[in-house]
Amino acid sequence: MAKPEPQEYFGLKFIRNHQTVYIGTTLWIDGGEVLPITLANFSNSTIDRSYAPNPYLYSLDLSESIIVAGNTSNNRIDQLWDDGRLKLIEKPTNAGTSSGGTLFNYKWSDPRGGRSQFVQFGGRTGDGADLEGPLFEYNTQDSEFDEFTVRAKTDDIIEGGYLNPHHGAAAQSLDGFGYYLGGMDATGKYLKQLVKLNLSNGEISVEDTGDMPALVGSQMSWYPVGKKGILVSIGGEMIDASGRIRSIPMETVWVYDILSSKWYSQIATPADDVQGLPLDRKFFCAVSPSYTEAADTYEIILHGGHRTVSDDFLKLDDVWALTLPTFQWVQYYFGLTGDRTSHGAYNVSCSCPNDRYFMVVSTYGFGTEYANYPFAWYDLTNLGWSHFDANAQGYERPQLIRTTVGRRREPDSWDSPALAEVFAQAYTRGFIDPSATSSMDAPATGTGNSVPTITGDGDPTFNGSGSKKNTAAIAAGASVGGIVFVAAILFALFFIRRKRQRNLPPVPTPGQEYGEAPYPPPPGGFDRPLSELHSSHITTPRAELPSNRQFVELDSAYDPVKPNIETGGTAPVQTIQVTGPQGGK
Repeated sequence: MAKPEPQEYFGLKFIRNHQTVYIGTTLWIDGGEVLPITLANFSNSTIDRSYAPNPYLYSLDLSESIIVAGNTSNNRIDQLWDDGRLKLIEKPTNAGTSSGGTLFNYKWSDPRGGRSQFVQFGGRTGDGADLEGPLFEYNTQDSEFDEFTVRAKTDDIIEGGYLNPHHGAAAQSLDGFGYYLGGMDATGKYLKQLVKLNLSNGEISVEDTGDMPALVGSQMSWYPVGKKGILVSIGGEMIDASGRIRSIPMETVWVYDILSSKWYSQIATPADDVQGLPLDRKFFCAVSPSYTEAADTYEIILHGGHRTVSDDFLKLDDVWALTLPTFQWVQYYFGLTGDRTSHGAYNVSCSCPNDRYFMVVSTYGFGTEYANYPFAWYDLTNLGWSHFDANAQGYERPQLIRTTVGRRREPDSWDSPALAEVFAQAYTRGFIDPSATSSMDAPATGTGNSVPTITGDGDPTFNGSGSKKNTAAIAAGASVGGIVFVAAILFALFFIRRKRQRNLPPVPTPGQEYGEAPYPPPPGGFDRPLSELHSSHITTPRAELPSNRQFVELDSAYDPVKPNIETGGTAPVQTIQVTGPQGGK
């Protein structure tokens, strides 16, 4: 069979289950499944069997702006190709054509510096079998694929641990580790595990997730919270004890403390009762602006996805932000969510170029009229779909978030006091566990409370001489003088405190923190069409959801990735069981 022309695979609009990574000013798009553009006149519900593995690696140059509408628009695939901004790289056969995996970026130390390489991890091949053999890394400067040598930490591989999962959640930390949560194996088993990959030396380990269930289709981000950072997981679906598929409520947020290797759950609340909570979902995408240093608050922003409730396939078109550590859900955009005849993005990928834009790659799930426009940008500061401005300033927390969070630095209540302690710890890049080294070898940090003191033996001017009488007199005088001095300080502090209390402003409420201006308008302004207003299309308002919601049962009408859970199928869904450490591997 003749090799397809690259243009036939420019149906990036209809690519799905692919992996992307943003390095420097270039977006890399790898793997997934594609539909040749010559077959793009179709209905999404009948074309699944026409998809084939994507054999190429794409690169998109984002060093210059991209205009998405008007006479100067340059967002069409053919325009980007003709301008040399969209390129296609042929991959060696042994590098695989995986889908549902991830790309770990070598530039963990700084998104704008470091080695320009990425590692392909996880995924499944076009014939449904999982990747075998070595991982591969791609050097974007030399345009070469090389094997990435992996060595397993035998003592840290759980029994049943799986090293090539797909459709899980990925994140990476500043200290050069990639993390992959849950997902499935080739047989459709849900994996109750967290994979850790050391990008510096290829060392890999797999650990059980404790009280956290096996998840598929969730999203995860890393933040500089706690001494070694935390991972935050949202959404997805699980399998309960009876073998039924359940969605994870979006109010249930899972937090992993890297230092203690422990998972915590925390309930998130709606920012207001009108917006309520996001609908439960899977196969959505999420981004976070780059947090290389500790901040007062953090955000993880999600878009799209889908869920299947009561045999009604519902695609989602909304944008939400989860704030940390207040654990509040804030709605940015509602779109056509709830209109079951409309479009929605799912099984797509997202990136955050310039720490300013939520970039959606291949809005699979929309109509054929968008086939030539596979990229979309949502401005995370101005809160709206927009052009891509290559010179725009980096992320600035939008006023809607600042107004909502205010001066709060914690949720309404902590589900675990231990999790509150994690958030209270200062992040220390390159932190070394004190138990792993002696006090003489421990590195100096700026987060400790101890201050070195000088004893008599350590004072170079102290020679041990001097009369006892003079010493006693000096001590007595110092004691009296010290008492008087302390009393004077306390007296002054008392009056200063009284004065400040009289002058304290009232405790601000949302809307007052940034002056007396009214609340900012909703995304798109107050004149948005009815179809874009908050939850008017949903039969049951989300504001009425109780705080103790149970897992929602889903059916399993969606199949590109779950071979054992087709509607009407008899094969049971299994979860990897952990029985203890595995040795001798």
